[in-house]
Amino acid sequence: MSFRTSAAVATAVGAAGLAFVPVATATPDGNQIVINEVYSNGAGLSGPYLNDFIELYNPSDDPIILDGMSVIVLGGVDDTNYGTVELEGELAAGDHHLLKLKNSAAHPAEDAVELEKFDAEDADVRVPAHNASILLTFGESTLDLVGFGVTERFEGEAARADASDESLARTDGVDTDDNAADFTSQEPTPQHSTGEAEDQDDLGELSSQLSSGSSR
Repeated sequence: MSFRTSAAVATAVGAAGLAFVPVATATPDGNQIVINEVYSNGAGLSGPYLNDFIELYNPSDDPIILDGMSVIVLGGVDDTNYGTVELEGELAAGDHHLLKLKNSAAHPAEDAVELEKFDAEDADVRVPAHNASILLTFGESTLDLVGFGVTERFEGEAARADASDESLARTDGVDTDDNAADFTSQEPTPQHSTGEAEDQDDLGELSSQLSSGSSR
């Protein structure tokens, strides 16, 4: 997996305290955790969910240990560090792990749904709307990178910014090393383990199809 980052961006990241040189170690072979879906409209007026979220997916045939992995959210325009989520536990083959992020909705839609949390605490991190880069790292290595909108960090070409009430989702969990080719804007479908989000007209938490506990 390869990705683009400019020297100016690398300097900015260092100044922000992310003192590592990104090294891409994953490949499009489907043998590593990938960032599967990003929802950055929790603060929007028309978004169906109150919370931003990032969904991870294990496309491999084996369980993968999450310990030591981190998800880092950077602003696309100015490379601001919006926060880091440290991961723990194990993600089984073919399973999803949902990171419930910050509820930053000042004026949410009346029927917006509060996502269920699967970790001890909600992550105090939000995803900048329309322009951002999401990194999945392990130590000094970058396992996956998704850049969308106006950003200097992406694989191949940056994905187009998502619509105000939609998310960016990877097609069939496949990584072709090109964000523009791999991601499309669609109706958000947050998943944890094998469950899917409940009907958007039904307020509350994710449906009972979702795993009742954390993947930790």
